[in-house]
Formats: sequence, structure tokens, C-alpha cells
Amino acid sequence: MKKIFETPLFTQASIPNWPCPECGDGHLIPVQDSFQCYGDANTARNGEHIDAEDHKYIFTLTGSCNNCKGSVAVSGRGGLEHAPLGDGQWEIIDYFIPTFFEPSLQIIDVSTNTNLPLPIKNSLKKSFTLFWCDFDACANRIRSTLELLLDDMGVTRENPRVPNGYLSLHERINKIDVTSRTSRDIKALVMALKWLGNTASHELEGINHEQLIDGYKMMEKILELQYPSIDHDMQRLLLKAKAVNQKKKWNSGL
Repeated sequence: MKKIFETPLFTQASIPNWPCPECGDGHLIPVQDSFQCYGDANTARNGEHIDAEDHKYIFTLTGSCNNCKGSVAVSGRGGLEHAPLGDGQWEIIDYFIPTFFEPSLQIIDVSTNTNLPLPIKNSLKKSFTLFWCDFDACANRIRSTLELLLDDMGVTRENPRVPNGYLSLHERINKIDVTSRTSRDIKALVMALKWLGNTASHELEGINHEQLIDGYKMMEKILELQYPSIDHDMQRLLLKAKAVNQKKKWNSGL
């Protein structure tokens, strides 16, 4: 996961190099003159007569990938805050927080791993859209992804004790095979993400940005453990090692 997602706040002079959601190799560069900022209704009417913390903005921006040249629309909100200058001095600066990207940025990489099942990939992509605007809804989409993960792991949904009944997510997680260290680690991470979704749904304060970031880091680790990417360099080296071992020597053809 890129650190750029851990600090969403920015200023117009320091627009982040968000990663391109299309190619994944480049980053977004603001299109010239595309950044537009407007006060909300209260700010537009009373801007000169309200306190700095009551100034609220909306903004729009278009980014262009420096690699594939794809375009991304960005919008969000902003305000004013006091920034320290040192020696007890302060200045008031505009700040902005994105709430929407189209197409959505990939908070964790789900495109390069060809082993990742499509239903899981698509479910996580839906969560990426919510990451910027609704932490609780995003956490619940991550929780829904766990059901798909357990499906792919072969964990049944059916409750054998109840005719036409289904197991709860908690019950399904407890059915994960824990005979290996990897499976035990996966179970622990999956259970923690279940509690993240529960907190988002049932606790009045919901979850915050930092907790959601940790949730994505856990999901990223689950995917690395359950769906390890093909190490092409390792495959090449193993083929060479096999040839050497068969000949019991190295020669010019190896």
C-alpha cells in the first residue's frame, strides 16, 4: 500500500502524485488550469464575516497520467486551517481533501496479481470508491469481500444444523483450516477485518481513516498469503538449477 493514501489532506501548492488507476505505473499530474475551488453557500454569502474555521470549499481537478496519459476526475472539499510558521507565528492556509475519483484509485494493488479471483478483485474495487467519502461503508464492503474470500477457500456457507440455513461470517471464519502457520495468520487477519466491519456498522462513532488504512493493509497481506504472485525470476532460476543438477555440473549452455 502506498503511503500517499495515509495522508489525504493537501494544499493547492502540494497536490499529491496519486498513482494512476489505469496503468499503475505512472502518477497523476494536474492538468493546467483544471483546479477549480468554490466556497459553499455559507462561505460564498458571508466569507468576509465568518471565522476561518467556518470557511468551507468544494473543488474539482483533472489529473493526467504521466505514463499512459489517461485522465482522472477528482473532486472533494476543503477549508482553512492555521499552520505554524515558527517563533509562535501562524498563517492561514487553504487545505483540501478528495472525496471522489473517477476512475477510482487502487488503494491496494489488485490488478497485477493474476492469481486473484475476479469476484474478490471486483468487490475490492467497489470499496476503493468508498474509501474517500464513507469510511463505514468502505469497511463493510471489505467485510463483504471476506465472504467471497472464504468461498474461494472452500469454506461452506451452509449451516448443516439448520435446514436451508447459512453460517454467519464469524462461524465461517472459525472453519478456516489452521494446520499451517500461513492459514493461522490468514484466519487472524480475516477475523480482525470482520470486527472492522462490525465496528463500522454497530458503533456510533464508526471507524476513522487510520483504522481503515490498517484494514486495507491487513487485506493486502491476506491476498499476498492466499494468492502469492508468480515469481518469474524464481521460476527461471529453478529451471536452471534443475538442469545443472541433472548434469551435475555447469557448462556453457546453462
